[in-house]
Order: sequence, then C-alpha cells, then structure tokens
Amino acid sequence: MIRRPPRSTPKPSSAASDVYKRQVGGPATRALAPELAAWSARSWPLIGLTYIAAGAAHFAVHDGFTSMMPHKGAWGFWNLPGSASFHVNWTGVAEILGGFGVVLGSLPFGLTPDFCESWLTPASAAGLFLLTIVVTPANTYMWTHNSPGPLPPNADESMQVLPWQGHLARAALQIFLLTMLHGLIVR
Repeated sequence: MIRRPPRSTPKPSSAASDVYKRQVGGPATRALAPELAAWSARSWPLIGLTYIAAGAAHFAVHDGFTSMMPHKGAWGFWNLPGSASFHVNWTGVAEILGGFGVVLGSLPFGLTPDFCESWLTPASAAGLFLLTIVVTPANTYMWTHNSPGPLPPNADESMQVLPWQGHLARAALQIFLLTMLHGLIVR
C-alpha cells in the first residue's frame, strides 16, 4: 500500500483576494467587468439585510403574505399540505436565518469570523436560493389571481391591483436575487 502525504490546507487569503474571489458570474465577470464584480461582493451584506427584512415582514403583515399563498386547487392542480399561515411562518424564519448567515459570512474589513467565511455564506446563500425558487408559486399566484400581497392598513382601491409592470419588476427582482445568491454559493 502506497501512502501519500496529507494534503496541505490552503493558506488564509488576504482581504484583497477575498473581494476578488467573491464574484457573481465567475472568472468571466472578473475579467470583463471587474468593477461590476467588486460591486457585487460589496453588496452581499445588503442582500442579507434584504432577506432579514423580508422575513420579518412575514410576521409584521402576516395576513398580506397569507393572501399571496395559492389556494387548494389553484391552476387546477395545486394542493400543498399545511395552512397558508404555516408556510408564511416557516418561510419567514428561513429568510431571517438565511439573511443573518449571509450578513455574518460576508462582513467587510475582515470582520467575518474565520470559522464562518468558508461555509456560512455559501450554505446560507444555497438555502436562500432554494427558498427563492420554492416561493415562486406564491409570486406567480399574485400575478394570475391578482392577489396584491402585503399592503399598508390604509390601502385605497388603487393599491388593491398590482399592474402587470409591477409583476414583471418582481420577477426581474427574483432573477436578480437568484443571480446574486448563485454568486455567493460559487465564490
């Protein structure tokens, strides 16, 4: 039996190379648009804070989020077990936890604890990536059934209907978030 020497562990990287490694789009983006890649890395804590705020909103305007959930039989086939309230609650908790993981794992100026950097951000981003895909039926239901979602308590008649441009903007935001989360996973 031939024994091989153990693999060496990689050396900790400098802050400059950390920013360089954390890019959306991989090496092509770094080569073709280094400014975009650097901006992307700096925005990751903001993405985490966005998910924390969205998760907290699940509890602050709970009824608005439950109104977005597809009802049993929607589109002729939808039959998700559990109540709408249950799904709003667990997705809210998942968004808050995932958001904290992204924030803690991507703090600037070397503030991220060493034990978190290599696994916390990619794991949190992967969870949020899957969660964003999982909640797509609720966003689709908003469009197909004109469910406005969370509204302020004093919403007037004009706020009860979201125009098609608003739905397209929401879809574009979802694609943007998936792209950013993918960048966090593969960094």
